[in-house]
Amino acid sequence: MARTVKEIQLEILSAKNADGNLNSLNSSSQTEPWRLWVYIIAVAIHLHERLFDAFKSEIEETLDLRQPGTPGWYAEKCLEFQLGDDLIIDNGKITYAVFDEEKQIVKRVGYKDDSGTLTLKTAKESDGVPEALSAIELNQLKAYIEKVKFVGTDVQATSLNADKMRLTATIYYDGIYAQADIQTAVEAALNNYMTNLPFNGIVIKNKVIDAIQAVEGVHDIVITTLTIVTGITPTVVARTHELPSGYLIEDDEAGQTFADLLTYTAE
Repeated sequence: MARTVKEIQLEILSAKNADGNLNSLNSSSQTEPWRLWVYIIAVAIHLHERLFDAFKSEIEETLDLRQPGTPGWYAEKCLEFQLGDDLIIDNGKITYAVFDEEKQIVKRVGYKDDSGTLTLKTAKESDGVPEALSAIELNQLKAYIEKVKFVGTDVQATSLNADKMRLTATIYYDGIYAQADIQTAVEAALNNYMTNLPFNGIVIKNKVIDAIQAVEGVHDIVITTLTIVTGITPTVVARTHELPSGYLIEDDEAGQTFADLLTYTAE
């Protein structure tokens, strides 16, 4: 894991202090040329280590997808599913006679390995937005997984309608701003948070707060309740919450939207 710039700076300074030949470099001023060079080198090393971390993560992900039987492999198989096509055996390998991207309807996949059961959360897309598979599509996907899975492996495929976020809170903002502008910006920030949440992501209460506080003019936010609604079942989020569907939208029930439940106070 990449070290922070501060950690690298401290290591460089420790090495400098251990070398008697560098005792003349003793100024505490942050604008001293040698200290600036320590900072520049620390930033360069930090970026280099981050690149190595990203490369390592990419390699590990690639290997996981290629290793048969791993959760990543099953996720990749879901993406290869072709609606309406049957499988064949070619040189001992279960596959499609012809790969057709137009029939590969599964566009989002996440997984959860729990007590020996691998649950695959899936969704298709409509204009780039996740959407649950129909009952017919899901049944075909399940039949496909039964054919490609390893014998004795418990694999379950799901495709649920989006979980919905319901937020009751008071937002304190700089009175120099118009409330309507703050409200528009806050709702946009919340929708941006939900849109950019990775599929099969986890809602983190503090991240929701961060998204709102990043809005220019917002001073503070006091959350009364943060609720995730799955189907008709609401769950109050104390700190984090894993999304059963894998993706999230605003609660669109009358009286439950952000516009209805968020209170704004100028100060």
